[in-house]
Amino acid sequence: MQENCSDLIIVDALLAQAAEGGAKGGHYLLPMLEESGFLVCQQSQAQPVWRLSCDAGCVVGLDLGGTKLYGALADMSGRILAERSEPTRHDGEEATLEQLTSLVRDLQEEAGKEAGGLRAIGLGVPGFVSVETGSVTLSPNLSLPSDFRLDSRLSSLFGGCPVLMDNDVNFAVLGEYWRGEGRHLFFSGQERSRGNGSLAFLSLGTGIGLGLMMEGRRVRGASGGAGEIAYMPAGTDPFRAARTTFGGAYEDIVGTPGIRRRYGEGNVSVREIFDRAVAGERKAATVIDDTARQVAVGAATIITLLDPQAIVLGGGIGSRAEFAKLIMEYTAELTPVQPRIAISRLGQRAGVTGAIMEALLDIRRAMLRADTSPKRGCDMENREYVGSGNNASAAPPEVDKRAEAG
Repeated sequence: MQENCSDLIIVDALLAQAAEGGAKGGHYLLPMLEESGFLVCQQSQAQPVWRLSCDAGCVVGLDLGGTKLYGALADMSGRILAERSEPTRHDGEEATLEQLTSLVRDLQEEAGKEAGGLRAIGLGVPGFVSVETGSVTLSPNLSLPSDFRLDSRLSSLFGGCPVLMDNDVNFAVLGEYWRGEGRHLFFSGQERSRGNGSLAFLSLGTGIGLGLMMEGRRVRGASGGAGEIAYMPAGTDPFRAARTTFGGAYEDIVGTPGIRRRYGEGNVSVREIFDRAVAGERKAATVIDDTARQVAVGAATIITLLDPQAIVLGGGIGSRAEFAKLIMEYTAELTPVQPRIAISRLGQRAGVTGAIMEALLDIRRAMLRADTSPKRGCDMENREYVGSGNNASAAPPEVDKRAEAG
């Protein structure tokens, strides 16, 4: 059948309903989900009820950052069954692989038999992920050799289980689109008349990263480097900065090292600088204010070039309410176009949620492509609308004409 976003949205809603208490009704996708092993049908006197199959399996999402590794295991509806985080190891690529492997197995053990077999792994990494080779480059906070195939090595350790790897902020924007601010805007109907939805996710923490969804699709660029905002020309002499930078000229200004350098007191952490600013210390407040101005320049650049419907601020620094407020105020001074700017609804789960969604969407697309029934996938006007549960992402029929998302 022809795959489209409406099918993916409805499948998401049906699986969420099945996990929460049972999907009811006669939607044409329910038998397909049963045939594919996602659901089991339980007959009742009134109508059949479909529930999530205990044999449907699970997926794992991994968010490998420069500071910490965060992982979560979810069932086929996307419901998280186990999660944990730990400091990222920095003693070589083999140690990184060992840590990822160990975390996946720990999550499986924590989830227990309820989780079923592992069907796919989503892996977000900080850096430039080549579309052609899968190599990871421009990753100063991770330092993986460019010829080290982290995805294929991890896959081989789990019996060839598919590993879907992408930039960590690309996954963050995908997670936010399906489960966070994007779901609130585009699936709820608030922005229904404005197409599939355009969303930018600006992550501020150890470094800075940008993920983009335009018209319901992630923007990766010709070679996979779209959104590498850390390398945006910046500073009084951007040419000199570009020659001397380690992680990108813009990141040198707005990232953790830049904030600490401007504060100038040895080993004081960024968290402590923020705390001092909140407590009223003038020096700390000036540094935070200056950083917010610099971030606003980046946000205004995004608005000027792409005109997204919303910009979501995330990461350990970007999700701080007092900092986000400053960014919003300064951005408004720089551009006449005012998109919605909001803090991530998913918080630290944004990246790992996107990694989970990438794995789930890949499995669901394969199921939809495999179905060849001529009665499915064409009648967009007369489809039965599926209401959504708490975690669902369903949309009313008038939104179901959107192009493939993700």
